[in-house]
Amino acid sequence: MSGGATTLVPPARGILGWLFDLDGVLTDTASLHVSAWKSTFDAFLCSLDPPQAPFDPVDDYERYVDGRPRMDGARDFLASRQVALVEGDAADPPGPSSLAGLVRAKDDRYLELLGARGAAVFPDATQLLSALHSLGRPCAVVTASRHLTEVLDASGLAGRFEAQVDGLVAARHGLRGKPWPDTYLHAASL
Repeated sequence: MSGGATTLVPPARGILGWLFDLDGVLTDTASLHVSAWKSTFDAFLCSLDPPQAPFDPVDDYERYVDGRPRMDGARDFLASRQVALVEGDAADPPGPSSLAGLVRAKDDRYLELLGARGAAVFPDATQLLSALHSLGRPCAVVTASRHLTEVLDASGLAGRFEAQVDGLVAARHGLRGKPWPDTYLHAASL
């Protein structure tokens, strides 16, 4: 974007703060999530009798997983294939013995990819955040991910937000994820 940082900021009459989604808006962590889900789901689908078609990183990801809490996304995707797993709980080991275990396996894979590749920040997002900061405008970041802190650290965005709402905060406060506005309303209230 050209023309200076102030051209990035629309007039702020009545705007008290700015809310940003993390994945796909500020950072390109979506590609890491897609890769982690694909490798996790594909290994599981391949192990079924009969094996099922692989996870589609565009259609299946956008339709069932993107922006939703991990358990909901995994459950919705598996339901689309007429596959059900016992729910399990957070103590389950990573793997296909339960939905929680499958999600934990995805989570482990995601953290491996985040550590290896980092989290790219979109240049226009950096420019906008800098412009808002220079104007004294508060910003919040919202994500369904439980790894907001790790992503902010890996991307260099740590310390840029006055409020942060992630999957951990959502679980603690009983907030529903997308498509519900709960997490964004909570961030706006902080």
